[in-house]
Amino acid sequence: MDSPGHVDFSSEVSSALRLSDGAVVLVDVVEGVSAQTHTVLRQAFEEKVKTCLVLNKLDKLMIDGHMDALEIYLHLNQIIEQVNSIVAELISKDYLGQAPTSTPS
Repeated sequence: MDSPGHVDFSSEVSSALRLSDGAVVLVDVVEGVSAQTHTVLRQAFEEKVKTCLVLNKLDKLMIDGHMDALEIYLHLNQIIEQVNSIVAELISKDYLGQAPTSTPS
């Protein structure tokens, strides 16, 4: 099932997550991690849905972004670290018994 990640569809994302065993979180590497990425990861964590990160539009970095291999590697590494940071924050808040905070719009 496909659920848009746009903020206007947050309730649809929540409904889809309740019906799912797993989720694919798609991040556009040109745009990077957005506030909505944080929200979707939080929703998946709250519903205890296992997630898989997929980086999309890799070709755009070389074609439109004119990046070389090292720049692409560093850019992708930064995106993965941002997602890992969000997940670590969710885990630590859950471990400490605090409710995850919502992301400012």
